[in-house]
Amino acid sequence: MDAKRGGETIQRKYLPPRRRFEVTLTWPASLPLERKRGIVAALWLATWLGGMGSRSRRGFGSMRVTEVKDPGNEALGELPFTFQGDSQQLHDFLETNLRRCAAWIGRGTPPDGTSLPDYSVLHPKFAKLYLWKTPFRDWERAMDEAGTRMMKFRRRYPLNRPGNPWGDYQEVKKFLQHPSKRIGPIRRTAFGLPIEFYFTSLPRGSNKASVKGKTQERRGSPLFVRVVRLGDRKYGLLFLLLRAEILPEGEPIMIQARSEKGFGPQPDFSAVEEFLDENVVPEAWEVSV
Repeated sequence: MDAKRGGETIQRKYLPPRRRFEVTLTWPASLPLERKRGIVAALWLATWLGGMGSRSRRGFGSMRVTEVKDPGNEALGELPFTFQGDSQQLHDFLETNLRRCAAWIGRGTPPDGTSLPDYSVLHPKFAKLYLWKTPFRDWERAMDEAGTRMMKFRRRYPLNRPGNPWGDYQEVKKFLQHPSKRIGPIRRTAFGLPIEFYFTSLPRGSNKASVKGKTQERRGSPLFVRVVRLGDRKYGLLFLLLRAEILPEGEPIMIQARSEKGFGPQPDFSAVEEFLDENVVPEAWEVSV
């Protein structure tokens, strides 16, 4: 699979859809049951809420366990990896087993007050999980639904609307036309970094800008999209928000165009939450984490 980085085309290896592989868990006989449960819970969370590869936060790399070959194992046998049921049953399945994982490995201690943790954490104070009510005939339709909702959210707003989460266009364009060391909030950065802007309305050579952290260029999206297989040969869709600091230790957002640099505050999560409230919540069940 081809991908571009810095104008250079690179080859990325990938697993095609429906590829099967095995994962083998081994541990010393002396390992305490508590430690075994922690390993099994981490694997369960990876297979049900996580994914593999560089685009796993947007639904690619979704995987499922089709068979557990040693269900009699004292840790594996307590946490079901396979699922056969419909969307409503999946809701109950997820809630039940998320509680079990939390009991095995804990939820961690959240920060006091309103401050965000400096790492992603599956805690009720900072996480939201939604399961789409209507199943899809195939995984492509599930992915398309998520992508279409995101694009419609982006296009719904007029570009010059004040506070528009996608009105960052004007903020970046203003910087390109009149560079300044200080810039206003760029709300779209809450969806992840870096972001590349390109303006056909500006002269070539002064129509591109990159938005990233001052020292940390990349930040994965806090919004995870996950495709899951249902028991009736249909597919479900999960949206998981893990709120945490966008960049560590209050690092500012930086916009760079040629040799010019400007700095602004980290965004809040209002743009992501607005997307969920308008495009996901009406069509989904919330799953307690």
